[in-house]
Amino acid sequence: MVLCTFVPASDTCNTCDGQLLLRPFYVFPCGHRFHSDCLVAALTPMLSLEQQTKLADLQRQFTVVSNKSDETISTDGSTSMSTKDQIKADIDDLIASECLYCGELMIESIDKPFIEEGDYERVMKEWA
Repeated sequence: MVLCTFVPASDTCNTCDGQLLLRPFYVFPCGHRFHSDCLVAALTPMLSLEQQTKLADLQRQFTVVSNKSDETISTDGSTSMSTKDQIKADIDDLIASECLYCGELMIESIDKPFIEEGDYERVMKEWA
């Protein structure tokens, strides 16, 4: 099954409200849309330490490979894809497997306070 969606030029990122088409982006079936860097920034604190480490490593690898020639690796013996494409797919699996706002990570964080205990006094002084 192939899913497709139309992205009007006027669409904006649900995180920064910037024009979506100006930078790489993700669009989820629920309709939420995010610039890649906005999604990574918002999602990273919700990831486990192991996932954060893996994401940072993949991003480093992606930067290194992007600056080199395109090497090809075999994924299942019949299909080959570039190393860069494989790393990008691994990053996508980690950060774009579900919507930031509608996915399991958001549901699991429902009991987290909006203001961390250590920041409470500072925030209350700012609001006074």
